[in-house]
Amino acid sequence: MPGDTWQWAITLADYPPSDGWSLTYALRGAGTIDLEATALDALTFLVTANAWDTKPLPSGPYQFAAIATRIFSGTQRRATVRTGVIQVATDLAAAAAGAVISPAEQMLTQIQAVLQGRATADVESYQIAGRALTKIPMHELLALETIYAARVWRERHPRAAFPVRRTRFA
Repeated sequence: MPGDTWQWAITLADYPPSDGWSLTYALRGAGTIDLEATALDALTFLVTANAWDTKPLPSGPYQFAAIATRIFSGTQRRATVRTGVIQVATDLAAAAAGAVISPAEQMLTQIQAVLQGRATADVESYQIAGRALTKIPMHELLALETIYAARVWRERHPRAAFPVRRTRFA
């Protein structure tokens, strides 16, 4: 999270600090941060991002590259040794109310509010003075609610299988 200290160790057998290799991480997304690793021992680097460096990072996905460099015989050698994507989470302690609600959750809430309002209204369309208003049919709203409820469930349970529902007909 932004504002946290990040720290991890990484061992690179082909690029050890003892052979003169240095390691940096470059993260690019909604913000940027570059991290310089230090030698923890002969084989391992320690990567640290201080809290004041991570605090200004906006949440979201960031691509990263770990880059090993070394001067060898007067020539700089460079190797990208790791790449990937990380997700910088929202700092919940600093987030405003409603700031961490996903678009799917917002849409589901709106659809449910419309359904609640429609439960007492029995008119799907009407016309006054040549102007017509047609509301979304109830079956379409219920279908949208099912779709967005599934999206919200998936967001809240990213690695879980969808629950099995059994229906019996007598």
